[in-house]
Amino acid sequence: PLTPSLSPSDGERVAKPGEGSVTSRSNFGWVVSGYDDWTFAPETAVFTVREHFKVASLDGFGLKDRTAAVGAAGGALHYLTQNLRRDVKHLTRISFYQRSDFLALDYTTLRHLEILEPQHHDAPRNASLYGALNRTVTPMGARLLRQWLSQPLAKVEPIRQRQDAVQTFIENSFGLDAFRQQLAKVRDLERTLGRLSSGSGNARDLVALRMALEQIPELKQILDSMGRASPRAESLVDDVPTAPEDA
Repeated sequence: PLTPSLSPSDGERVAKPGEGSVTSRSNFGWVVSGYDDWTFAPETAVFTVREHFKVASLDGFGLKDRTAAVGAAGGALHYLTQNLRRDVKHLTRISFYQRSDFLALDYTTLRHLEILEPQHHDAPRNASLYGALNRTVTPMGARLLRQWLSQPLAKVEPIRQRQDAVQTFIENSFGLDAFRQQLAKVRDLERTLGRLSSGSGNARDLVALRMALEQIPELKQILDSMGRASPRAESLVDDVPTAPEDA
């Protein structure tokens, strides 16, 4: 079922096969809209996805023999372009979501365990697990923390890798403080890139992008210094891209 794979922090609209006139609001806060069955059918969906990404095969996206995933992708693309009349040229890649990599927590579990929000409306915001742990300094970090808490890792190796990264910063408190100060200068880069790539951005978005790129050399320098003190930080340095020289 779809429900355990989503959380209240996900998007506002869900399109599903069914009559196009059916629209309802779920307990999660999403708007669930029925859409034409044939757009999710394998033959139609394969054509839609191939046509959009200009490829002859979907194997390179990890979608070989994944009929349901291709159907969902094709139906979503058709819904965006034909029903909502959206320009989706900025969607340049697609990846397969492997649910077995995560522990599925449904809305009831998230609510009863107070993982993302406290059960009582008059409770303080930090009464939830998310509120107690959230020390993020960027909107992207806050969203990522919500995603991690609502979809915990289920495999040992990724858990250990994440623990190693956390331990690196715990052992280098000075580096952590400096890293947070630099990150605080970065605005909501995900939303900024989304607006720019869809053609709805403005001059403020370009300035925000420039400011974000300007932080990359400092962030890499901080991680470099941490790497000299702790071997664990070397892999973190490799994950940070190099800023363009003309940024």
